[in-house]
Amino acid sequence: EREQAEKKLHKKALYSTCSVEPKNELFQERLQWLLLKQGPGAQTRTAKALGISEASLRYYKIGQVTPTLPVAVAMAKYFGVTLDYLAGLSDEGGKRK
Repeated sequence: EREQAEKKLHKKALYSTCSVEPKNELFQERLQWLLLKQGPGAQTRTAKALGISEASLRYYKIGQVTPTLPVAVAMAKYFGVTLDYLAGLSDEGGKRK
């Protein structure tokens, strides 16, 4: 029984598309700013480029959901910033070199 429960948890974690964590306000602010700089239609274009739904991007933007690491890395690459900058761990790296 315990083994079955562990398998279910492992499978759920493996296929989870997002994680819910405490809000990272700097991440939210930076994502909003980067989208704003892209101009009209940015949310649609960005979601499509990242292979995620617009709803997911909206949830990331308002801090309701935290993106998985692969999605966050893809965002940083798409916007041309470092992951540390996007995550609010550094003020440097607003543009990747």
